Amino acid sequence: MMKENRFTNQRTARWKQFSHKAYAVFCSLKKEINIGVLSVSTLAFANVNTISAQNEPPRQTGMYELEEVEVTGTRVPLTEMQAAKPVTVLSRNDIQAAAVHSINDLLEYAAGVDVRQRGELGIQTDISVRGGTFDQITILLNGVNIS
Repeated sequence: MMKENRFTNQRTARWKQFSHKAYAVFCSLKKEINIGVLSVSTLAFANVNTISAQNEPPRQTGMYELEEVEVTGTRVPLTEMQAAKPVTVLSRNDIQAAAVHSINDLLEYAAGVDVRQRGELGIQTDISVRGGTFDQITILLNGVNIS
């Protein structure tokens, strides 16, 4: 039977001086420094308090009784004075005067609205109002959200 050599002669990783580099960290030391020595010395100066776990605040468990809340809404369109954001309203007269075939064509008449149609016959339409994205707008048709 052959004996197995369990110990191998491995080289340790070392940082040597960099004689050809002006920015070398260890150029002035003129010595070899083991990587393990550097990592242990770095850990010796590390602040242990900064890596300790934070304590979780105690959770409040229990039942609370809340007052009854009644939510009401209307289908009446908001006036420009009631709205918190800028609103563009196209009246019936505006729609009839525009002579358009679809809502996409109608929205192109509104100021600050960019309509981009993709696919055949405008199957997918992205609408941008005043530089925003399609997620930031709401389009109501007779009080019903169609966006």
